[in-house]
Amino acid sequence: MKKENNPFLSNIFPPDFKSMTPQAADEAITFALEDARKNILKIENLPDSEADYANVIRALDNASTLLDEVWNIANHIESVCSTPEMREVLNRRDAEVSDFSSSICINEKLWQKIKIVKDSGKKFEGEEKALLDETVRDFVENGANLSPADKKTLKELDAQLSLLTRKFSENALDALNAFELNVLDKSELEGLPESALALAQKKAEAKNLKGYLLTLDAPIFAPVMSHCKNENLRKKLWLAYSELCAGGKFDNIKIMRQIIELRAKKAKLLGNENFADYVLNSRMARSGKNALNFVETLKDKMLEAFRRDISEIEKFAGKSPIEPWNGAFLAENMRRQKYDFDTEAFRPYITLDSALKGAFSLAKSLYGLDIKKSEAPSWHESVMFFDVFDEGGKQIASFYADLFPRKGKRSGAWMNLFKEDKPELGAPKLGLIAANFNEPSNGKPSLLNHDELSTLFHEFGHMLHFILMCCKERGLRDVAWDFVELPSQIMENWCNKKEVLDTFALHYQTGEKLPETLFKKFDAAQKFRAATACMRQLSFAKIDLDLHTRAQIFLAGDIEEEAQKALKEYTQTYTQTPRTILAHFTHIFGDPVGYAAGYYSYKWAEALDADAFTRFEKEGLFSREVGKDFAECILKVGSSIPPEKAFENFMGRPLNPDALIKRTLG
Repeated sequence: MKKENNPFLSNIFPPDFKSMTPQAADEAITFALEDARKNILKIENLPDSEADYANVIRALDNASTLLDEVWNIANHIESVCSTPEMREVLNRRDAEVSDFSSSICINEKLWQKIKIVKDSGKKFEGEEKALLDETVRDFVENGANLSPADKKTLKELDAQLSLLTRKFSENALDALNAFELNVLDKSELEGLPESALALAQKKAEAKNLKGYLLTLDAPIFAPVMSHCKNENLRKKLWLAYSELCAGGKFDNIKIMRQIIELRAKKAKLLGNENFADYVLNSRMARSGKNALNFVETLKDKMLEAFRRDISEIEKFAGKSPIEPWNGAFLAENMRRQKYDFDTEAFRPYITLDSALKGAFSLAKSLYGLDIKKSEAPSWHESVMFFDVFDEGGKQIASFYADLFPRKGKRSGAWMNLFKEDKPELGAPKLGLIAANFNEPSNGKPSLLNHDELSTLFHEFGHMLHFILMCCKERGLRDVAWDFVELPSQIMENWCNKKEVLDTFALHYQTGEKLPETLFKKFDAAQKFRAATACMRQLSFAKIDLDLHTRAQIFLAGDIEEEAQKALKEYTQTYTQTPRTILAHFTHIFGDPVGYAAGYYSYKWAEALDADAFTRFEKEGLFSREVGKDFAECILKVGSSIPPEKAFENFMGRPLNPDALIKRTLG
């Protein structure tokens, strides 16, 4: 196989996604694995006398760059346009790729070379010291000092975890796609916003069906639950969503149990009390106990307001407890009555195109970036492509925006990086932001509500972090997971400011700005049920940490029952107890590690972003000076300096968590 003939391996920029077939992926994985193995062998065979930072530490850091790119892009294709053929390739090759990755830190020859560099007596500074320290820590934490028998066991555990987490994700996607409800009578959908109606009609037409096709995708599911007056219909969708992967063809219960057990075994094998401690040792929280303490402390501060929220909605409903499928509907009606604010009221003022322009304009003001729409082959005709230029006019990145739902595409929103920049080839960085917003329909553009606008800015924040990070050493371009959400979550703050919204939020028909009266209603309603929203996130973090700190308790009984007990203070009592989302919680079970024992990161980083944003509020929302400081102190440094220090460098002091409480509760 000639490398240049394979679209996964070609240095053509941007890549030719149209040619990225499952067969090409299979061939590229073979080539990239062999390339990575050769790179590792070269380091192994170095004479001890020649071992130095460049040919051991940096060479190891770059050894599997091609494999990482190929594997990442192939998995991306499976997540945005799943096919049985691509899924078969990835499932078949998963164990081999996992085995290679697991083998690195337990490779005795590599470990000996690393120790030679570490003990050479040379004084390393800056990025070199940071990467050396990180490499040594990674090897120790991932089994370098294990016996040969234990190393073999570790590889087996990693291979099993890789296969099981992939299957968990596949089941979650397939279960979501399997549910469809064809509604013929429009009167059954009374109250459903026009945008959701149009989308449901479009989905029906695409399948040659009459009426409206309801799915569990967020652009339809969320409006139905919040706005549709038909309680029976809300109940039907709620039941379908709550039972996802909790039995039947796409059952994830057994898989989830196996994943928890294997993770616990891996943690013990590597000398940790539990999987949370194993994962968090190199993150800001440092241990499962510290992370749990953070979650429970925040819960205690929210508990009174949370109970008040419950009391208010039950009083509004005239009954206690309420039905779970009525919660969102009652809350939305209560919001309208209390603040005269409908969450759909923003939609006519925020087209997707204008929201993108607003995000890009903010990036220009704060960081001097110029973002222009461009053309590139992609995996679907709805995908957009953008080029990013620095203040000097040099192209530094490009990214795709895949923002509409479709069959075969996973739910939710995310950011992905495909390729680091390759100056020697004239190729900039390449990434993706993905979401599932309403599509244009019936002559209307794609229109966003405020939550969707915040989601777009959030994922764009991740993209800005990727674009601006400029560590020389590849291995320092990842940051601690409880710090990585800071650059994304801070971007959401600008969505709440009228002076920012005025730069792009214009009525799609009249061109008028968002009315002051509407914004004031929105602003007043911002803290409506804020404690409930916060407690929901904390409940996800709590059960994630409990599963990974007290695995044996959950494994000894029924996981769902134990989860319900653990979340008693975090959840509202309903007429029918909702299942937890564990059976389709891909954040923590859809990857060998991913957000496992790390979901608390969202709230942890929210404390950071609430505090950090106070600088912009004091010194200017569009301040180039503060933006430059944020880029220099936070976005550019990667893990070349500890995250606590990075934050202090920007704020001039340690974190003040009171900013989050004030923002949430007032």
